[in-house]
Amino acid sequence: MLKEKKKNQKKELLIKRDKLTERAIKLVVARFSLRKVFNFFY
Repeated sequence: MLKEKKKNQKKELLIKRDKLTERAIKLVVARFSLRKVFNFFY
């Protein structure tokens, strides 16, 4: 039973990390496209 809980915790941690990296990638992409738009206008 304890082993199962540890496994689940690891899984949740991995999912959390995946979401964090996903958010970071989106931020980088947004910043990049924003810069592209600014370069296009100015």
